[in-house]
Amino acid sequence: MSEPQLLKYNRRVYLRITNICNKNCDFCFYLTETAPKGFMSLNTVREIIEREHSLHDFSEFPLYVQLTGGEPSLHPQLEQIIELILTYPNTKLHLETNGSNLKTPAYLRLFKKFSDRLYLKISLNSELIGPDAHTSEWIDNVLYFRSQNLPVRYAFMARYKDLADKAFLEQVIQENNLNWKFLYPVNYELDYIHGKTSRSVSNIIYTVDGSVLADMTEK
Repeated sequence: MSEPQLLKYNRRVYLRITNICNKNCDFCFYLTETAPKGFMSLNTVREIIEREHSLHDFSEFPLYVQLTGGEPSLHPQLEQIIELILTYPNTKLHLETNGSNLKTPAYLRLFKKFSDRLYLKISLNSELIGPDAHTSEWIDNVLYFRSQNLPVRYAFMARYKDLADKAFLEQVIQENNLNWKFLYPVNYELDYIHGKTSRSVSNIIYTVDGSVLADMTEK
């Protein structure tokens, strides 16, 4: 019997390594999580990544893994998870964060350690910033992080609720010279999960207990 042919295409794996968060953004798509509150185990992460590598050929296109949540920086084994994923060949790792721990020494050390293979996505929305951008703890965290001049790649992922909110975020971006990458409506990701939008890649989302929330493979 011949070996099964491995699939070749852009593959993005989203791991919700926790459904616990220290913020309460009312639009966040992690609120669709129905599993009990907790953290994805290291063994579950290993099983998922090994399964993905057993089913797909990443010699042409790398496997993109994004750690998301909840707030991934709250995971007590975040460093071990990053180390584990980066042992696999042809794997690129993204970490999404709300920015609340960008001034934490342990967090800064972690990014310095993995700076050459880790891409940081910092969430940007008006609920994180608060009503006054000039006294915002979020902006203070971001500016402190930037002042450390760590050799880590990062960009801001901005989400807006309406046109007034979009204008507010654009002003914050401009005044603080933030290298934002995406600016899109808050319902974009929920629409994507439910198949209302499309991308030219294959995406799968794993919940904190290792089950699949959504699998969107597009030809």
